[in-house]
Amino acid sequence: MYPFAPFALVLGVLLLHSVGKRIEHPLLLLIGSASYALYLIHTIILEMARTLQNELPSLRYNTNIMAAIFAVAVCSIVSTIIHLGLEKPIVKSFRTHVFPMLDRIQLQESSKQ
Repeated sequence: MYPFAPFALVLGVLLLHSVGKRIEHPLLLLIGSASYALYLIHTIILEMARTLQNELPSLRYNTNIMAAIFAVAVCSIVSTIIHLGLEKPIVKSFRTHVFPMLDRIQLQESSKQ
């Protein structure tokens, strides 16, 4: 059952979406927004936990369900911090500085033609 949990979660959300139900809980939306950071950071965190398993056997997330839940929580928290503290400010900076500059360049090039 444990390996099928992510599949069941995605399937359930897709089924809800297909009947017009949307998840609008702010915490879940935040985790969804931080999903790219989660994608990037989860392997680093899980590898760190794996290297610590010799000293702390309770961190064996592949055999201990509480350790797996803890690993998911840590990955979610760290990715949310990265999203809010790094990713969002960078995107905002791009939107306010880089994209308007690109728009001006495109307008200048189109006026030359």
